[in-house]
Amino acid sequence: MKTLGTICGITTLVLAIAAAGLSWVISARRAEFRGRADKLASSVADMMTKIDADSGTAVKDKVNFTPGERASKTMEKGSLGWQAYHGAKDAEGDYAAFQTTVDLAKKHVADLVQQRDSLSETLASMGSALELPSDVVDPSDLQNLDDPGKFTKAASTMAGHASAVANRDKALVSSISKAAEEIGHALEIGKLTARETTTDVDGNEVLSGYPCRDILTEFNFHVTGMKNRSDHYAQTLTDAIDHISTHEWQVDRDKIGDEEGYNGALTSMVNDFDDINGKLEKYERAKIQIKVQKTKIGLLEVEVDEMRENVEKAQDQLAKTRVMLEDAMRKLPGGISNLPGGSLVNLVERDIEGKVVEVNSHWNYVILDLGSRDALRKGTEMLVKRDGRLVAKIEVTAVRTSNSIAEILPEAMVSTVKLDDEVIMPMMQD
Repeated sequence: MKTLGTICGITTLVLAIAAAGLSWVISARRAEFRGRADKLASSVADMMTKIDADSGTAVKDKVNFTPGERASKTMEKGSLGWQAYHGAKDAEGDYAAFQTTVDLAKKHVADLVQQRDSLSETLASMGSALELPSDVVDPSDLQNLDDPGKFTKAASTMAGHASAVANRDKALVSSISKAAEEIGHALEIGKLTARETTTDVDGNEVLSGYPCRDILTEFNFHVTGMKNRSDHYAQTLTDAIDHISTHEWQVDRDKIGDEEGYNGALTSMVNDFDDINGKLEKYERAKIQIKVQKTKIGLLEVEVDEMRENVEKAQDQLAKTRVMLEDAMRKLPGGISNLPGGSLVNLVERDIEGKVVEVNSHWNYVILDLGSRDALRKGTEMLVKRDGRLVAKIEVTAVRTSNSIAEILPEAMVSTVKLDDEVIMPMMQD
């Protein structure tokens, strides 16, 4: 019995030692599991806190964990802790309440992933709408977590393209606005830069498109009108050059409608217009002078008519006087034949000579530079010569001090009397 007791004691001791060792091992493993569980719970809680930070959510209020501290003997806390897990066990042995907490954390992460995917798709669509070349950015780079550099590059490229498009739009709007002001039709810029709003099916106000179609259509109408007017002006100027053919134009007509050469062409045309204007001024002055000369001619014609009338009266009187004189002379001893030359006409000086200073072919008379001071008398017949040849025979019809009027005798007219022709007495013809 003693031996059996000894064996039992030894066995009990061994079992106690084994139990103590096993208990230590189990305690160590339990501590490891507890530490791992704390780390997992802390990680999940930290993830929820970080996601909530800029997401406008408060999942951390329902999914949280604070590990315990042995040194201060504080217990762990939070919906992911052991106590929450242990207390969630229901009658069926399930942990539905704890699983709900875990599912909430999973859903929060899933929502974040879905939002990221939606944003990447939206960015890809924006890039396509903004005409970003498809080979510049790979849309999958916007979802790449394995290589953050690809995501950064893709996002930066799309942001740069969007900025370039925005700058281009601003420049276009500015240019259109300035162009509209230049052509005298200013635009409401707000209609090019502000978006309209509409209401969705739920009654919420949402942004729609830019109300720019009508205002751009109006701008295009005015620009087209300006272009048409410009073309018409150019064509009118070209037609003017073609119609005024007597002017030697300096302008190159082919450059009037040319975008690069029209400025120089217009400068040349201004010079042409100045030249034409100068000619028109001369023409107007000439018209005035002609009018004055016509007035003078009219006065002279009136005077000539009066002189002709006087000449005719004088001729009638002279004829009567001649008849009376010849009758009286016949009564003289020897009669009229005893007079020098045998005629009253030959009583004038035989060495008289002069020139024709004016010819009126319409009234068939000339004006001579001879007058009473030259002993010329009315009724005297004279010869007109040129270059030593006889041109015509004239008869003096009116005598003034320094000039006289003579009628061209048709029966003795050899050729047309001209200005500066010589006049002589018949005795000097040879």
